[in-house]
Amino acid sequence: MNKIEELTKQAHKLWKEGKEEQMLPYLSEAINLCKQENNFSKQIEILNEYAGALRLYGNYDKAVESIDEALELIKLHYDTNNIQYATTLMNKANIYREKKDYFTAEKLMLQSKEIFDKKGDKSYSYIGLLNNLSLTYQEIKDYKRAEQLQLEAISLLQGNAQYNVPLAISYNNLYEIQKKLNKHTNAEENLIKAKDLLSKEVGEKHPLYSAVLNNLAELQVKNKNYHKALELYKNALEIVKSCYGTQSDAYLSVKSNYEYVNDLILTLEPDKIENLKIDKNYSNPSKTEKLLDKSRKFSKHVEELIYEYFPTLKNRICLALVGSGSECLYFDDELSKDHDYDLRCQLFLTDEDYISYSQKLEHIFSQYLENKVIIQTISSFYIYYTSYKNGPSTIEEYRNIPDEYLCSATNGEVFVDNLGEFSKIRQKILNYYPQDLIYKKLAYHLNNIAQSGQYNYPRLLKRNDKIACSLALSEYIKHYMQVVHILNKKYMPFYKWSFKNLKNLEILGEYTSKKLNELISSPDIEKENIIDQMCKKLVSQLNEEHFTTGKIDFLTYQANEITQNIQDENLRKEDNWIK
Repeated sequence: MNKIEELTKQAHKLWKEGKEEQMLPYLSEAINLCKQENNFSKQIEILNEYAGALRLYGNYDKAVESIDEALELIKLHYDTNNIQYATTLMNKANIYREKKDYFTAEKLMLQSKEIFDKKGDKSYSYIGLLNNLSLTYQEIKDYKRAEQLQLEAISLLQGNAQYNVPLAISYNNLYEIQKKLNKHTNAEENLIKAKDLLSKEVGEKHPLYSAVLNNLAELQVKNKNYHKALELYKNALEIVKSCYGTQSDAYLSVKSNYEYVNDLILTLEPDKIENLKIDKNYSNPSKTEKLLDKSRKFSKHVEELIYEYFPTLKNRICLALVGSGSECLYFDDELSKDHDYDLRCQLFLTDEDYISYSQKLEHIFSQYLENKVIIQTISSFYIYYTSYKNGPSTIEEYRNIPDEYLCSATNGEVFVDNLGEFSKIRQKILNYYPQDLIYKKLAYHLNNIAQSGQYNYPRLLKRNDKIACSLALSEYIKHYMQVVHILNKKYMPFYKWSFKNLKNLEILGEYTSKKLNELISSPDIEKENIIDQMCKKLVSQLNEEHFTTGKIDFLTYQANEITQNIQDENLRKEDNWIK
């Protein structure tokens, strides 16, 4: 056995153990030896394997370089109308499929299939092509074509023991397709066939085996057998951790599934907790990847697709995730997933571009993207949230818009804005209210803090009017949080997120969060003292920020002093109890 064969044998051994990353140095050395010996045939073969290993670890650019090198060698030394060239094209297509560039992947695979069909070749390589083309159609939601290709692959694989591993992969892939077509009858049967074949051929520590366990678990979740699902996810997680590590996409995906089912059991089956091997202390949903982060990744594929099919739009698009929803505030958690939580991004266009391109874009997106792209005009977005297509400009315009709408108009993230129009309006709104309106709003909210917390709450407490006390306390908390947001020049979000948003505010944010928790949890008799402490702190901060100089802690005095700073005479003379 020569050195090249020794190196490739060791690499294949590592592949069977699910240790693809450790294959790379062996394959790299083998490629260099092939170059030295001008062994072009072997070099092409190993370059394909090397690219496949790189693909698994997300090093797509280097993988494409390796495949292109192999394709050039075939062009130089062999005929391109042969199976070797077709197989290499298929391997290149798989890299693009992993990158979610489905249109490039499909194009390359169809080129490959054309060569196989001309040659009448039904070999293992052709079966691999059927599997991969099926997966590509699955990604772009063409499930009927995907099923047709997968069934063809299975028919060619059955009855040949040397094809047991690809047969298992095909059974597993068929489950994914028929699930989308609502053909559940044979789903579990196909997965069990795949599981048994892989157990025999590659063992129960291989990532292929974990993929089947993951799908079996998903099926158990659908059937509401959560304890069985959890055990399957746990086993899959241990395999993926051993093979790929805890930072890999595969590990994070299975881990997310495990955590989701764990939460379901804790929530829906508390009576069964003691009998299940679950993590009863699990309560950290922040570990789950946020939708905004997923959307940012997804937007890159949308951007690539637009650049490919609509090059004239390249310098005119804006991609973002903004607007309503906890995900746009980065507050989403497991509970957020029960409604309106689809992975998506928004594509903003000018009115003219929307008329010219929206239908064409929707057609391409429906073909090549599984997730949603919401196409809308820049003007319609800002009209919806602010009533003005270019956003508010004057004091009166700003006064007509609730804070939470301005928050929604400026939250989330703009991923790319090549035209710049959307971001220009966004930045204008982010620059915050005109200064006179800041004074006006501060005075209004300070008056309400004084009225509800400093004056009415103690009086209602003496009357033992618990309902009115609760209403006064609620008003006090709302207006206090408003003042803290104004001091930070941040728009306060919808009421259910206003307290959570305090953690993002530099000025008094942490203090207010701590004191409000203390206020809510303390006995009624202590609440008046906490309100007093908080109002004194607010006066100190107003002095520090040069809004006021007075030291009187009854906040109507602070409101009156701030009102005198308003430059607009009509606004200054207006009753400062008016918002």
